[in-house]
Amino acid sequence: MVYALFLIGALLELLLVSSVGLWKYRQFVAAIVVALVGFWAGYFAVTIWNIFGVLMFTISFYRLFSLLRIAKNRMKSVRLLMTVRRTSFVLVLIHLVLYVLYTADLSLDRYELMILLVVLQLLSSIALLGITARNVFKTKYHPSKHYFSDKELPTVTVAIPARNETAELASCLESILSSSYPKLEVLVLDDCSLDRTPDIIRDFAQDGARFIEGHPPKSHWLAKNQAYQQLFEASSGELILFCGVDVRLGPDTIRALVTAQLSKKRDMMSVMPLRVGGGVRTAFIQPLRYWWEMALPRRFFNRPPVLSSCWMIKKTALKKLGGFSAVSKSILPEAYFARELIKTDGYAFIRADEHLDVRTVKGVEAQLSTAHRIRYPQLRKRPENTLILSMGLAVILLMPFLFVIEAFWHGFDLISWMAALTCVLLIMTHYMILSTTNPANSMISLFNFPAVIITEIILLHLSMYRYEFSIVEWKGRNICIPVMQTIPHLPMAK
Repeated sequence: MVYALFLIGALLELLLVSSVGLWKYRQFVAAIVVALVGFWAGYFAVTIWNIFGVLMFTISFYRLFSLLRIAKNRMKSVRLLMTVRRTSFVLVLIHLVLYVLYTADLSLDRYELMILLVVLQLLSSIALLGITARNVFKTKYHPSKHYFSDKELPTVTVAIPARNETAELASCLESILSSSYPKLEVLVLDDCSLDRTPDIIRDFAQDGARFIEGHPPKSHWLAKNQAYQQLFEASSGELILFCGVDVRLGPDTIRALVTAQLSKKRDMMSVMPLRVGGGVRTAFIQPLRYWWEMALPRRFFNRPPVLSSCWMIKKTALKKLGGFSAVSKSILPEAYFARELIKTDGYAFIRADEHLDVRTVKGVEAQLSTAHRIRYPQLRKRPENTLILSMGLAVILLMPFLFVIEAFWHGFDLISWMAALTCVLLIMTHYMILSTTNPANSMISLFNFPAVIITEIILLHLSMYRYEFSIVEWKGRNICIPVMQTIPHLPMAK
């Protein structure tokens, strides 16, 4: 009878998201399914004390989370149906597979399973270290041997959207306006600030910064993307360098970037800046953001590494790709342009270092805000992706450390020694990434990796919760609704 209720709940959920007729009564039917899934979650937690019980309880939690979106009803009916349907089919399928494996009562040797698991972890750590080392080498900035005279250099527009940026804006503009680049236009858009930001921009007018007045965001635009589009339309440079107010550039940096882009014959280039300031706490919040860019074979999946801090693109290429109108609701619009241009080898990603002076001074609070803003959209706003990634982080990156800790109580054997080797390789990878992005905190990477993984899993779920049930504020605006209502596919470039 108990297992029959499990199957009834799964069937009813699939019928709910498959039948337009039943969808009309979605909140009532969802309440029934929530009750059934909730009952099962409690049953797994109380009665099944093994790996299957843990997994079944975990899947139940995500199914409940997804079903509660129906009760919240924040999206339009059609969009909500599409979103919940996709999640329900994936999670119910996983649940049913686990259910079949559990009821089959397979006689699995625990030691052999543990050996397979630690071998998988070890191979994964070797792959991560190798890919990271390759990417660190490939993204290193090499001063170009080419020299372009002032006459040969293209005009460059530095485009900066600013909203309530009193603390950082002046320092940012001072660093940019001290540039030695001969053909430079600096545009700063005030995105409806509520503080002295417009006055600060005007104070730099005599030094060459041009003030642009922003407009309240339209319903189908994220405010930042609308600001980008307005800057794009106002620019006169052949190249446009987009950067945030937390970025600091050295006097010769723009010339170095332009020279590198011309030498490489690229249409777009993104820079991973060096992180300065922020204290020790930044070594726990941001590192895994750089893992995604440096430790994965992103080019293999046509998902090249890209960061929004500092990136430059040809104006003609941006126009050809449809400008920001093509990504009006995207949290990371630059990722779309990079993805399209990499198809023709028109994109490059490089790291700042002592020779390429690009720094970012974002503090802990700003980093947390950024994490809440981008984590869930990076996972395509799907709870099932949050589940899969969290399980992967826990099993592949965190569990080896738990095996080693356990070995101090029960003694070291083959499994714990292999886990210890895995831990060493993961820490080496972590050190490599942190030392190239946040050198001041590189030594902390020898000790904080498990805490970084736990922090990342928490941030993933906080971002998911805020987008689905609360608010995500960016510069004083709630961006949840436009982000969650985004259309499934990007429009064709014009």
